[in-house]
Amino acid sequence: MKRPYAHTRFHAQTSWEEWPYLAMAGVETRQDPAYRLLGRQRPDRPHCVFQFTLAGTGWFRDAAGDHELPVGTGFLCDALDPAVEYGYPRKGSEPWRYVFATMTGTLVYAQVRSLIERHGALWTLPVETPVIQRLIGLGGAGGRREMEQPAFVGYQLVAELLSALLAVMGQATGASAGSDLLRRVRACVKNGAHGPLQVGELALMVGVTREHLTRVFRHQLGMTPAQYLARQRMLQACDWLRDTPLSVKEVAFRLGFSAPHHLVRMFRRVLGTTPRQFRETGAATPVL
Repeated sequence: MKRPYAHTRFHAQTSWEEWPYLAMAGVETRQDPAYRLLGRQRPDRPHCVFQFTLAGTGWFRDAAGDHELPVGTGFLCDALDPAVEYGYPRKGSEPWRYVFATMTGTLVYAQVRSLIERHGALWTLPVETPVIQRLIGLGGAGGRREMEQPAFVGYQLVAELLSALLAVMGQATGASAGSDLLRRVRACVKNGAHGPLQVGELALMVGVTREHLTRVFRHQLGMTPAQYLARQRMLQACDWLRDTPLSVKEVAFRLGFSAPHHLVRMFRRVLGTTPRQFRETGAATPVL
């Protein structure tokens, strides 16, 4: 029986904790809707992930929303980010085959955050990109294998991967104005806009028309500003439900809802479950 994975785990002979380092890389194939990784539930040590589709379609979710991962599309994330989830689409039919790389080191977190802030979590590259092919090759003959190697090899592979992503950013300079606008929007939301903020108010705060804001959101994130604001409110609700003893009613009023059932309705629409079920299970699975 063919194994669904082909991994190489690296053990550096010497390493510096602050340097970006490749911890594991390889290829996997999944076709089980139950396959889903949630950042807020992972017991792993801190690390960053790059995952890139080779065949089929995957699914990724972050604070910006839900995203399909067709061939040639990958994501970059902090694996323990509580807003991050990824896995096999619930309505998928074809096997999802992907190459992945996990990276550790103090500096890599700052670099990954910077790339995501400037470009977003999703990346489109040719499958023939040299570093993608090198990562595929690390799968070896299949199964799992351990490699003891000099630290510079891991550093070099991470540098090649991040350089390839920087090249993608360089090709997307035409979208820089939209990316800057989204950064300003995120700053407004982060600085306390978890209440009943309206799209028109948000447009005024960032200095553009409502129509322009909607065009940028649809182009950059594939969603409307209203959908984005709803998602941010529900993510804040998740934090309070998970980390505080606040009742669903108290969470609803803190988020500006006039009645708890309005929160329940939006929570179910955005996250595919109810606040009570989320508090019991700690899991929210958007319907794709």
